[in-house]
Amino acid sequence: MLLIMLFFNFMFYRIMSAAMFDDPLTIWATALTAICVVMVQAFLGPIGLLYATDGEDGDERTSYLRLSGIVVVACSLSCIVAYLIALGFSARLFDDISYWQYRREFWEQDIFWFCIMISIPVFVHAVSFFCRLSKYD
Repeated sequence: MLLIMLFFNFMFYRIMSAAMFDDPLTIWATALTAICVVMVQAFLGPIGLLYATDGEDGDERTSYLRLSGIVVVACSLSCIVAYLIALGFSARLFDDISYWQYRREFWEQDIFWFCIMISIPVFVHAVSFFCRLSKYD
């Protein structure tokens, strides 16, 4: 499963960065970003379940507010890692996403769209994983 997620993330980041930005992620930056994001996705499920499950006397309840917090933390961590990888491997893209004072609103900035692009696979994986588990609650 991890290899499938790795392949999907690699293709997604390569295609979306080329479609969204003038200077896309390089092949090495895309590969490293995909590997790091897959590691975050792999740990997202077990850590989310351990943190969000309250077990008292055999009665386990899942706190969905805690699960959503874990998803936000995982998306933020993925964005920070991808930003640092872009710093090292895609200098022109890093310059584009770091210069954000030429637009009026934050959602018009390249850094905002870069974070959205990085967060989409993490969010989709988390929602599908936790929805599948909620059927068994």
